[in-house]
Amino acid sequence: MVRRRLCNLLLRLVCLACLPLTSWAAVTPVHIAVLAFRPAEQVEAQWRPLAEALTATYPEYEFHLHSYNYPELNQAVARRSVDFVLTNPAHYVFLAQRFQLPDPLATLINLEGGQPVTQFGGVIVRLAERTDIQRLDQLEGLTIAAVSVESLGGYLTQAYELLKQGINPSHQVNTRATGMPHDRVIEALLAGEADVGFIRTGLIERMIAEGRLDAHALTLLNPQEPDRFPSRYSTALYPEWPITALAHVEGDIQRKVLRFLLATTENPELQAQIQFGGFDIAADYSAIYKLLRDLKFPPFDEVEPISLHQIWENYAQTLVIILGSTLLLFALLIVYLLGLTRRLRWEQRLVTEQSGVLKENADQLRLASQVFTHANEGIVIANPAGELVEVNQAFCQLTGYPEAEWLDKPPEPHSFAPAQVEFIQPIWEHFGQRGHWQGEVSGQCKDGARRCFRLSINGVENPDKDQRHVIAIFSDITAQKHYQQQLEQMAHFDALTLLPNRVLLADRLNQAMVFCQRHQRVLAVIYIDLDGFKEVNDTYGHSLGDQLLQALATRMKQTLRREDTLSRIGGDEFVAVLTEFSNVHECTQILNRLLEICSSPIMCEHHRMQVSASLGVTFYPQDEEVEADQLLRQADQAMYNAKLNGKNRYHIYDAEHDRNVRGYHQSLVEISQALEDGQFVLYYQPKVNLRSGELLGVEALIRWQHPERGLLSPFHFLPVIENHALSIEVGEWVLREAMQQYGDWLQQGQDIAISVNISAYQLQQYNFTERLFSIFNEFPQVPRSRIEIEILETSAFHDLQKTSEIIRHCNSKGVEFALDDFGTGYSSLAYLRHLPVKTLKIDQTFVMDMLDDPEDFAIMEGIYGLGIAFQREILAEGVETEAHGKMLLQLGCEMAQGYAIARPMPAKGLLPWFAQWQPFASWQNTPTLERDDLSLLYAGVEHRHWIKQLEAYLAGHHQHPPEMHAGACRFGHWLKQKLKQAPAVAIYTRLQQHHLRLHESAQKLCQLASTQAPELGPWQETFNQEARALTDLLEQLLAETDPRV
Repeated sequence: MVRRRLCNLLLRLVCLACLPLTSWAAVTPVHIAVLAFRPAEQVEAQWRPLAEALTATYPEYEFHLHSYNYPELNQAVARRSVDFVLTNPAHYVFLAQRFQLPDPLATLINLEGGQPVTQFGGVIVRLAERTDIQRLDQLEGLTIAAVSVESLGGYLTQAYELLKQGINPSHQVNTRATGMPHDRVIEALLAGEADVGFIRTGLIERMIAEGRLDAHALTLLNPQEPDRFPSRYSTALYPEWPITALAHVEGDIQRKVLRFLLATTENPELQAQIQFGGFDIAADYSAIYKLLRDLKFPPFDEVEPISLHQIWENYAQTLVIILGSTLLLFALLIVYLLGLTRRLRWEQRLVTEQSGVLKENADQLRLASQVFTHANEGIVIANPAGELVEVNQAFCQLTGYPEAEWLDKPPEPHSFAPAQVEFIQPIWEHFGQRGHWQGEVSGQCKDGARRCFRLSINGVENPDKDQRHVIAIFSDITAQKHYQQQLEQMAHFDALTLLPNRVLLADRLNQAMVFCQRHQRVLAVIYIDLDGFKEVNDTYGHSLGDQLLQALATRMKQTLRREDTLSRIGGDEFVAVLTEFSNVHECTQILNRLLEICSSPIMCEHHRMQVSASLGVTFYPQDEEVEADQLLRQADQAMYNAKLNGKNRYHIYDAEHDRNVRGYHQSLVEISQALEDGQFVLYYQPKVNLRSGELLGVEALIRWQHPERGLLSPFHFLPVIENHALSIEVGEWVLREAMQQYGDWLQQGQDIAISVNISAYQLQQYNFTERLFSIFNEFPQVPRSRIEIEILETSAFHDLQKTSEIIRHCNSKGVEFALDDFGTGYSSLAYLRHLPVKTLKIDQTFVMDMLDDPEDFAIMEGIYGLGIAFQREILAEGVETEAHGKMLLQLGCEMAQGYAIARPMPAKGLLPWFAQWQPFASWQNTPTLERDDLSLLYAGVEHRHWIKQLEAYLAGHHQHPPEMHAGACRFGHWLKQKLKQAPAVAIYTRLQQHHLRLHESAQKLCQLASTQAPELGPWQETFNQEARALTDLLEQLLAETDPRV
């Protein structure tokens, strides 16, 4: 349950990071319900600022706050008249069970003595002079003061601790309800009206601080280890109030509300208004479920069947009286014959009635046992030793193994058939774990069929917590899985060969092209056409022809790698997409294997058939921009060239790639010789604080000083050695050179940290850490904290567990890591949260285009917020202009590197550069914008994006112009909202006037351009003037939002 909730939350946050800042939809009402633990007017007054802040942040929604007591809130949820619910944990569990509420979005942060906390607990106290009370098991029969038996922090948490000690809080103690507030409990205890008091955490400390309680008047029972909690407590800690959305609420508004709630921790003004510390990532509420279930508190208060032991406890005295009365009647039989007869008849009637009650209870016990026996789900119970002690009939029917083959066997694999082990292995693996585990497993039944199950495992512990039974429930989902597979197969796969069809091929090819473009990888598209298949089809018929296609498809798929794609696009034509090549040479090996297996004879129904294949190959990326369909046409054309050249061969479309294939080994020899001859050099690019100008460090960048071709960038040689042992030699050379340079600068009195890039291949070596620290030992004067290791995001997530272990090991010895090109890979919030890197370097592709690309700006802002949320340092790459730096500072990002600061330079040029380096004056004076003002920044990006689109259309680069209606463009939507919110602000009126004239001149330019009229000049000048005026007004608005003014 915990893992499922966390995954749901983390997926919402990923979507949240990519949302634009401003929505242009119509105003939609959103209703937030809050449990009224005080008078409704006070609760609404306390929480109304939250609704108002949400409405101000997302003006397309209008948030309304409502305060309800328990019955009213239950009815509101049942009617679905509210969208979000904020209530206490116990009531949330009640609503979740009764109305199927989803997992919480966030958890409330309380303030204990001014310190933010997301948990609370219960406190058990006695008077200091009551030394006769030392332990919880001594509370039996005593009087306990509590605000209410329904209070989670004031009764249920303490009652649960008594239950763990074997004391039934409902029957074995006397509870005196004082009513709210919790102060009344302390007053009752001091007045001698109770022996022990149950209160919520933080009350004692608050009363002592206010001078209303002597610090030595009370003594804490069952004290717990503090564990950084600001106040003392006697019970386990439980999460604070959750806020959740009802199932009917759309995901977009859920993500926006979640984003706002998590940001409240940085909004002290709102915290002061709502008198709480904000909201945090949703906690795990499974402990609340267990507490309420064990206490049989609603919604888990169903009456259990009465056992014989309970009957004896409840009616033992009555049964003794009946027996004694019967003996007495027999002793007085002679004297009181008539009266005895009358009395005996009455006793007989009573016994008959009691027997009826006992029979009814016995029937209920038998009914309860039948739930286990006749349940549709398979149920397995294992004892503390790991032995299976109970299996129900449904489990035996699902697996095909009778009960005798499961029970009374040692918990060892050799005690069971291999197929049986598949079912019980997950139980053994999770045996002894606390809490709940749920997942999907598959197993082979006794009849040989494989079935899929949804498995839920729960541990049950005794009061001493030292023995645990395990209950496992198997639900058969085989039919559901089969149906899903059928749907996917029909939509994306060829019916004959089960290979991806043309639709799935296009999707995978586009994804592969994007990945290769960003990460400078190579992919190959191979068009495969069978030679002689038509003759086979005409000679042997379509049935044998289909069998031949199926056999060849199987052979080709086995030849390719797992990450490659083989697709049948029709007839005897196939297309293969080979991805993630470090060099072209790897592709030629696969091409030769494809030709070999296609030309090998195949037996189909005693007929020996043989065909061959002609292959056309093209590579990506290319010098010119190409689309996916162009790559297919290139590969198709190359295939025809292969047929013209004699068939049963391959032809490479791009001559340059063909030369690369032949020259791959020669390139490796040249690079190895260059390393030996000392032709490689390191350049250093500074990393600075944009506002203060502080030099934070430098990044070491390798260059090849080629004797004939001059200075070469890494793009010309690093891809050749990627995933090759030579890359390790180059990487270790860079490490040694960087450490040597650090020592040289240190001798000159300059302590400059250096970051070094490490390839994925080098990082994943089994002895990476050993080799790294061996190099550190060669330079004892270099502190490990001053050499930072940079790894690409994609390489970090390739094997997350191994990468995390390597980084943690290096961190423990003082070496920090940075995640390079962050945002370009298939990032996951769960991965980032557990990857112990210190710094995130935002990829330059997002930074360079954020000035006039709304999507890149939104992604940039989202990535920065994500890094701050996970407490990582953020550094932006690709700062090429003064405007880039200014926008980063407005977003709050101060660490950066790029051409606007300095180009990579030799080591000897760094100190002279630093001596004269000064940041732009505009950077020093640029404030960080408040979150509410970011929409203005976003509006400026939208404006520049619209101008850029129009200029591209007028230049003939785009087929269609941008939105030409002033009220329909995204900037117009933003301006309309601002005019609605502040109609009297003159600058917004001026903005509207310039915006209308800008669109009028743009429409005229488009009309003239469509007629190819020569007189564009006057209208072009008008358009440029209005565009500049609009930009100046936006800059003026930004200056007015300066929080320092």
